Formats: sequence, C-alpha cells, structure tokens
Amino acid sequence: MDIGENAQLWELSTQVEAGPPISRAKGVAFSPDVRTLAVAGNAGTRLIDLASRKQLGRDLGGHSGVITAVAFSADGGTLATASDDKSVRLWDVATHEQVGAALPGRSRVSQVEFGDGVLATVNDDDTFRVWGVAEPADLVAAACARAGRTLSAGEWEQYLPGEPFQKVCVPS
Repeated sequence: MDIGENAQLWELSTQVEAGPPISRAKGVAFSPDVRTLAVAGNAGTRLIDLASRKQLGRDLGGHSGVITAVAFSADGGTLATASDDKSVRLWDVATHEQVGAALPGRSRVSQVEFGDGVLATVNDDDTFRVWGVAEPADLVAAACARAGRTLSAGEWEQYLPGEPFQKVCVPS
C-alpha cells in the first residue's frame, strides 16, 4: 500500500496493482478479518469491501478536519477515527453511525489503537491517553451510576422517545 494522495492495493504474490487507486488517502487500517479497508481522508473515512473493491455505505464524516488515523477494534465492530480537529470518534461499522460523543484532545490526534476494552490516542503535543471504551455488562446500572439518579420524564422522552417512562434507578 502506497500512502500519499492515493492509496494503492497490491497483490503481493504477483506484485501487480489490485484495482484502481483510492484517492485522498491519509491513513488506512484493515479490519481483523481482512475483508474491509478503512481509508482516512480529507473529508471523511471510507470503508472499502476488499473483495469487490467497492465502498460500503456512505463516508463516515463528523470531523471538522482531516482524518489522520483509523483503527478497528479487535472484533471489527467499531472503528476509531482521529483528526486534526483535536478529536477521536467511534463508529459502528455495520450501521456507519457514530457511537457516543467525540473524545476530545488538546491538539491534533495523530494515532489511535485499540486494546482490550481501551483505546489509546496520541496527540501532537505528546499527550498520550487511554480511554475506557468497553460497553458495561449492565447498561442501566452504569447509566444510573453515572447520572446518580433516575431520568426525569422529559429526559426519558428525549433519549428514549416512544418508550413508556420508567423509574429505572433505585436509590441505595
């Protein structure tokens, strides 16, 4: 793979280009099953099906700057994108939807890497951070612990529209 303005896939056994160049590439990452390639670019991140060489769904946007690095989680279900807008975003690979709020940095985020339930990031100001990104086993208990209270009826309608209101956090 050549990285510059274009990314080029190569068949290693024949040393022949495998398909057309992928334009505007700033970084790449293979999914753990090596079926998908994430290509970071100026305006978003593209997921490419390696068998067909076609883009999967829409670009993953959200950042206000150039995407500088990408990484897949070990199960391939989540993609992290880093940007010079000083943030990292997590994406559900199947739905192309952002997962949670952006993780803030102090400067351009230059590297991302998943570990066991964590995401490591490196910023250009030499800041190294480790973020807990594992989903809790009990989401309701985790939400109650974070909020310190049950949701109000208005909050319930805002975050769970169409679901009947319940008081889910029991005071201890």
